[in-house]
Amino acid sequence: MAKNKAANAGVDALTGFEFQRNCALYLLLDNYNSFINKEFFICIEHHDDFLFCYKTDCLSYINEIHAYQAKKLSGKIWTIDSRFSEMVSKILLVGENLRNDAFEKSEDYKHQLTFISNTEIELKYSPSKLLKKQGVTEQVLRVNEQNSICVYDELHKNIQNKIEEKVTDICNEESTFFIVKNYVT
Repeated sequence: MAKNKAANAGVDALTGFEFQRNCALYLLLDNYNSFINKEFFICIEHHDDFLFCYKTDCLSYINEIHAYQAKKLSGKIWTIDSRFSEMVSKILLVGENLRNDAFEKSEDYKHQLTFISNTEIELKYSPSKLLKKQGVTEQVLRVNEQNSICVYDELHKNIQNKIEEKVTDICNEESTFFIVKNYVT
């Protein structure tokens, strides 16, 4: 299992923690009807910023986890750059750690990995001039208030490839490897 890199956020840490807590509370209240009949618990700052953990009816096993990275960004938008790729690689590390964790899992265990931000995300692929001449077009997807959820598997393949390249660069720096799959939201 790869080790998490510790970072000292300094004076900005408290506002980040508040954002994480408020996101967890918002999701709990916004989706309350889906929680009513389920056995669940919430973990904050364990494996990820926060986790919703759902247990089986017998309460012996965890059968599903929704893991969230909640990050604030002021003055800019998220783009497919090293900062965004570091967040994606961190989310993938969480998925790997959850898979390898010794907690008792049901046979149909699954987890969902989600990135949440207070800022717009622009996922963009711009082809080279040569590729443009061959008919390859630019692809842009904005994730914002009007388009608030983006499923990774539904992204244009060129955007997926660009994200995978950037995550691979981060992983090479960190000597880590992940298979990019599932969600970017």
